[in-house]
Amino acid sequence: MNCNLFIYEDYHHKLFSPLTLTRPSPYLLAGAHSFLDRIKSNFTECFITILCREEFKELVEYWSKHRINELTFDPNLPILIINGLAVYTPELMKIVEATESNTLFVHNESPVALLLQDTSSTDWQDLFKEIPLTEEAEKEMFRLYPTQEVDTYIPHSIWDIVSANGEIIETDFTEPQMAGEIDERAVIYGKENVRIEEGVKVDSFAVIDARGGPVTIDKGVYIQSHSVIIGPAYIGPNTRIQGAKIREGCSFGPTCRIGGEIENSIFMGYSNKYHDGFVGHSYIGSWVNLGALTTTSDLKNNYRPIRVQMGSDSTIKTNLVKLGSFIGDHAKLGIGTLLNAGSCIGPSTNFYGGGLAPKYIPPFVWGSLESFQEYELEKALETARMVNTRRGRELPFAEESILRKIFDDFMDEREKFIGDEEESTAEEELTL
Repeated sequence: MNCNLFIYEDYHHKLFSPLTLTRPSPYLLAGAHSFLDRIKSNFTECFITILCREEFKELVEYWSKHRINELTFDPNLPILIINGLAVYTPELMKIVEATESNTLFVHNESPVALLLQDTSSTDWQDLFKEIPLTEEAEKEMFRLYPTQEVDTYIPHSIWDIVSANGEIIETDFTEPQMAGEIDERAVIYGKENVRIEEGVKVDSFAVIDARGGPVTIDKGVYIQSHSVIIGPAYIGPNTRIQGAKIREGCSFGPTCRIGGEIENSIFMGYSNKYHDGFVGHSYIGSWVNLGALTTTSDLKNNYRPIRVQMGSDSTIKTNLVKLGSFIGDHAKLGIGTLLNAGSCIGPSTNFYGGGLAPKYIPPFVWGSLESFQEYELEKALETARMVNTRRGRELPFAEESILRKIFDDFMDEREKFIGDEEESTAEEELTL
């Protein structure tokens, strides 16, 4: 489909913290792709514009090379404006291509895409002048355009992605393939649901079990002996599975190092969990390091719904009985760290010393249960540059700028957290 293609952030982005503090929400991994890459793969001939928060403009330009936050268009082509958190599938594309009039495609009362075959009116431009799209603009869109219900998925929070990840992996599966170097002593169940790309190495006594859902193993992956991967699962390019037990519903971005036991969780690229420890129903950002025996709780002892701690004064009750932790980019957790169900650990946090970490730690905090302090900005950036170098990369200036902005934006929150934790520790000492 040749069209003017716009991809936008909606107002739900706030419920994706701490991951979207460092990236627009369409860049989050779900299934085998980011939301943005899944959309773009269906529109290879279109002129693409990304509508994102102004603070991310430079970073998105660096990542995508597309036009950013401009609403001009070619009047000779239809306009298609897609919610950047929609799971846009080839089946959905066929429905859109077959539609001949202005239509708002919706799913469960959420906008999926707005198709404008008649481009004579520019009313739509007023709706998208403010990004993220506001709730008021969304309501106006429903008023202006006829709607058509479609079958897709749109998450409204980070835990929605975790819950639906297995289904999205199944949606993203293309066709079976057995490429790469697969040892004859490796065990593969359900080969009709397994796709192994070129450059993959699977050692002897590794087990890939796709009987319960598809398994896609991308280029350059190494699966060590005694690793177990249960589908649905997606293993991103150049990731190493180090004897891990990967249960259903997991996705890993590029160049991760994975060991221990992981269930129904997503790791963005370049994150490490080499050692034993359990991570369940969690979303882990990029450049995160989880020390040996780091373990997340994803179930309360009383089996009640889990509350997510989104800030020092912000707790959200979910309807989920199983839910783990959300860890931002460049966070580092030392050996023996324990995380309560519904924990949020901010970007560039460094927690060490083991034990049960606070359920919420804001960005750029350094310390242990004994004491916390501000993580000096330049030292944090030095570490970020160092870990990039270890993967043959450089920290882009645009990413550094975002980290600097997060440091400034969370200064008051950080000071409050450090003060509250000091008071809490003093009270505990008095009690003892």
